[in-house]
Amino acid sequence: MSSSIASAAPSKGVRRSSRASIVPPPVKSPQNPTPRKAKPPAKKKGRTSTASRGKRGDDDSGSSEEEEDEDDDRSRKRKTPKKATNGTTSKAARSREIKPKPRRVPVAGLNPVPELFSLFPSHASFSDAVRSQLDPIPDPHAGDEPAERAIFVFGTGDMGQNGLGVDDPKALDEIKRPRRHIGFAKMVEQGREGWQAGVADLVCGGMHTLAVDGKGKVWSWGINDNAALGRVTSKPDVTSEELEATPMQVEQLGSDREPFNAVRVAAGDSVSLAISDRGELRAWGSFRAAEGLLGFDGSAGSSKTQLVPQALKNVDKHTIVQVACGDDHFLALTSTGMVFACGNGEQSQLGRKIIQRHKEHGLTPERLALKNIVLVGTGSYHSFAVDKDGEVFAWGLNSFHQTGVDEDDGGWEDVISTPTRVASLSPKVLPDHARVVQVCGGAHHSLFLLSNGDVYVCGRSDGHEIGLADDHEQMVESKKRKDDAKAERAEREKQELAGFHGEDGQITATTEDGKTMTAEEAALAAAEAAAKGVPLPNDYVPVPTRLPFPKEPKAWEKDARADDLDDDDVSTEETKIVQIAAGTRHNFAVSARGYVYSWGVGPSSQLGQGDEEEVETPTRILNTALSNVRVLRAETGGQHSALVGIDREYQAKAAERREKREGAAAAAAKAEQEKADEKETNGVQPNGDAAAGDKEEEEDARMDGAEEVAGEEGKKLEPVVEV
Repeated sequence: MSSSIASAAPSKGVRRSSRASIVPPPVKSPQNPTPRKAKPPAKKKGRTSTASRGKRGDDDSGSSEEEEDEDDDRSRKRKTPKKATNGTTSKAARSREIKPKPRRVPVAGLNPVPELFSLFPSHASFSDAVRSQLDPIPDPHAGDEPAERAIFVFGTGDMGQNGLGVDDPKALDEIKRPRRHIGFAKMVEQGREGWQAGVADLVCGGMHTLAVDGKGKVWSWGINDNAALGRVTSKPDVTSEELEATPMQVEQLGSDREPFNAVRVAAGDSVSLAISDRGELRAWGSFRAAEGLLGFDGSAGSSKTQLVPQALKNVDKHTIVQVACGDDHFLALTSTGMVFACGNGEQSQLGRKIIQRHKEHGLTPERLALKNIVLVGTGSYHSFAVDKDGEVFAWGLNSFHQTGVDEDDGGWEDVISTPTRVASLSPKVLPDHARVVQVCGGAHHSLFLLSNGDVYVCGRSDGHEIGLADDHEQMVESKKRKDDAKAERAEREKQELAGFHGEDGQITATTEDGKTMTAEEAALAAAEAAAKGVPLPNDYVPVPTRLPFPKEPKAWEKDARADDLDDDDVSTEETKIVQIAAGTRHNFAVSARGYVYSWGVGPSSQLGQGDEEEVETPTRILNTALSNVRVLRAETGGQHSALVGIDREYQAKAAERREKREGAAAAAAKAEQEKADEKETNGVQPNGDAAAGDKEEEEDARMDGAEEVAGEEGKKLEPVVEV
C-alpha cells in the first residue's frame, strides 16, 4: 500500500466514500433497494430453483435455523385447509397453526449485555487516580434527574453528515468548531418521548451517524448511497438530500411480535449494526473492496446492499455484547468471550485467510480461534482483542506497524495474518500492571486506553496521527531511520551513475533503442535504480508508546479559553483519559474531568480546532458552545465528528425544570378542581337551567372521551341550541 494518502478536502456535491483515497467509490451510486413483492405459488411440486433460492438467501440471510426450516416448509406447495361447516377453522388446520416462537433468553457468561446510558463498558475498571477525577454521572434508570445528554457536531456536512436538515442555508456548510445540534436540543427541551435524558448512545461511520434514544430506538442520518441509514431516502415530493440530512428512525429493526430495543450501535464506512438489550444483533448497509462494493451477506442475489436490518448467520444464536467496526469489517464479541469476524478480509483484518477470487466468503461471520475475550477494537484495516487476563492480540494490515506487534513476533511483516500477542501491552510490563480497556485506530495508526487513564499509540506519524511531538525520542528515531535510508540511497545513486560512465568519463550506457544516454537521462536512470534498491521507510512508531497530555485545571472555570495551562501551575494536575476515538488520520480523547482533546490531520474541520488542518499534539477544544459543557464522549468518521456532553450546572437547571413541572402540575390540578366545582354548581340549577347544566355535563363527557350520561331524563332531553 502507498506510504502516502491524499488529504485534500473532497469537492462538494459529489457522492463519494469517506476513504476515497484508499478505497475508490463505485462508478455509479446504487439506488435504494425496492421492496420485493411476494411471488405466486410454484405451479410444480419440488424444490425451488437456484435463482429463487439465491434471492431468498439475500433477503433472509440473517434468519435463524428455525426460520430457515419454516421458509423451506413454506416453499413447498400446501393444500388450503378446509373449513368446518359451522364456519370455524377445522381441527387439522388448527393443528398446523404456527405459534409465535419464544424470544431467546440472553446467554450469561464472561461479559454482561450493555445497558442504555452506561458510559463505560463493564471491563473498564479504572484506577483510583482516574475515579477520583471522574464525578458521578446521573443515571436516568436509577431515578436520577436527567442530565440531558446533548449532541455537538462539526466537520464537513455538505451531504448531510451533521444531520442539521436542509431548511437552514448554512446547515450543509462546513462547521469548524463544535455546535449544539439544535434539532435534538428541541426534542430534549420539549420532553419528547425517548429524549427526556438526551441521547443514550452515538457513533459516527464513514459519512453517516447513528444514535440511540432512551426508548431504544435507532436514529440515522448522512449518506445513504449503500443503504447505511437502514431506511428509504427516495420518496415522492421529498428530496433525498432532505431525507438523508434529517435524523429519522430506523423503523424496521424489530416488530410487535419481537421488539428490538437497541442499547449500542456501531458503524463502518457503509455498514451499520445495532445490539439490543437482549444481546441480539442487527446489521444493514454494505461492505466495500478495493474495486468497489463487495456486498452484504454473500448471497447469490444481485443486490449488494441491505436496506432492512437483518440478523446474521452464525451469530444469531449468540448473545452479542460489543461490536467494533473498521472501514469494511467488524468484530462481534459474545457474552461467553468468543469473537466473530465479518466483512472485507483483503488485508487479513478478519483473522483468517480469504481467497481473492472468493472474497464474498468473508461476508459470513466466522469465529476466531480466541477465547475468554472481554474487549474488541478495530482500525480501518486491522483488528484487536483483549482477553480476561489483559493480554492484547492484533492482526491485519501492518504497513506502518499499526498493530504494535513486536518484531520478534513478526511485527516486521506488512500483514499480520492471524491474531498475535502484543507483548508490550501486557499488564506484566505496563506501569502499575495497567490493562487495556479500549482500542481504536485509523487507517494506519492505533490508540490504546489503559485503566490508569494513560493513552498509548503506535503506527503512522508523518501527519502527527499518533500525537507525539517532533522531539519525542520515538519521533527522533523515526526521522533517523528515514535520514539513514536517504543517505544510503544517495550513495547507491552515485554508484549507479558511476557505472554508466567509462574510464574516460564518457557515458557508455544506452537507452532501450540503443542510443547513448544523455547526462540527464543517465542521472534519472541512476536515481530510479537507487530508489528501487533502497526504498525509504514509512514514518512510524513501531512500539506502543505513552502519549503525553497537557495538565488540566483541578477546578472547572466557566470562562476559561486557553487551550493549555502552565504545567507548573499549582492549580493543575495530571490528565486522566476515559474515552478515545480515531478517524482516518485524526483522533479524540475525553478526560475524566470532561475536557476533550484532538490531534492529527483534519482538512475538513473534523478536528474541531477552527482553521487548523493539522494539530501536532493533543490540544484541548474550547469554544463558546463547550464553555459550560462536560464532555462525556467523542466520536468521529471520515470528515465529520460529534460530541456528547452535559451541562456542568445541570443540577441547578434540573431544579428549575422541576419547579416548572411542579408549577404546571399545580396549575392543572387547580383548573381541574375549578371545573369540577362548576359542574356541581350547574347540576343543582332548577327548570331550564338544570337542562342546560345536564347538557354541559354531556358536552364535557364527550370531550373527555367518556360514555356516561347524567340520568335517564338527561337522555330524553333534546339538544339545546343556542341562538
